[in-house]
Amino acid sequence: MIFFIGFPRSGTSLIHEGFSLHEETAWPTNYSSKYPKLHFLNKLALKFFGKGKKDQFNELNIYNRFKIKPAEAYRFWNSIFNFDKEFSRTYLKDVKVSSSTKNKANREIRSLLKSQDKDLFTAKITGPGRILFLKSVFPDAKFIHVIRDGRYAANSLSKLEVWNGENRFIEPWWANPYIGEYRKYWSKNLTNYEKSLLLWLEVIENIDFELSKLDSTDFMNIRYEDYIKKPREEFNRILSFSNLNIDRNTESYFMKEFKLKSSNNNLSNIEVQSDIKGFIEKKIKEKGYTYEHCNHHR
Repeated sequence: MIFFIGFPRSGTSLIHEGFSLHEETAWPTNYSSKYPKLHFLNKLALKFFGKGKKDQFNELNIYNRFKIKPAEAYRFWNSIFNFDKEFSRTYLKDVKVSSSTKNKANREIRSLLKSQDKDLFTAKITGPGRILFLKSVFPDAKFIHVIRDGRYAANSLSKLEVWNGENRFIEPWWANPYIGEYRKYWSKNLTNYEKSLLLWLEVIENIDFELSKLDSTDFMNIRYEDYIKKPREEFNRILSFSNLNIDRNTESYFMKEFKLKSSNNNLSNIEVQSDIKGFIEKKIKEKGYTYEHCNHHR
């Protein structure tokens, strides 16, 4: 069981979608998102329509909407744990579920695997890693943390239509973090970019904290910028971590469809308030990014 985790707009979709093409993997789908308990729909859609692609692959076929595609499917996750919105809207800090709920969740995963006739479950979730909670329910779970320079991830998130349209910047979007010390800086006077930076910092620090509780063999970190520069090398690291070999599907992905360019844009005109700038810069540098590195993408 492999979970891809990371802050939104950090390349998790790009990397997970390539991984999900592997012939041994199954994942929550667009059907899981709408009908979380009707796994047979995955089988029917796969039989009659096949696998689809997200818009970022520029497939215009109108039947693509009926094909199965990987999805974050928070309705699926909330459903299998008998949650309302806890999975999608919180860090799941110290949340415990009963043995019967754990058994139910594992049955649902097995049912999803069966509906796609695969052996390895994989999923992408963004925002909080929810790592310790997931590990308590799925002891064999492993995690791949995709990280991107926080300035670019935050800039992209701050412009995202769904976040602005749903007013997600009024207050911190995810509740009950393990580490929440930066929330005292949150105010209506901050720009959405600055709020996104605070969210990035909080998510990254909480993921780091949770990963520190795991055995080192149960997780790996991958930088979006490294994946853009050396996609095959980084993808092979992911496959090795997952005990998989490249197959014809993933080979075809690189040979025919894989076209990457950096989407890190110019941030030279964006200012950050001095009271939050210091610890934002500190965390960015801690993750191996320098301002010279940043300028390279301008």
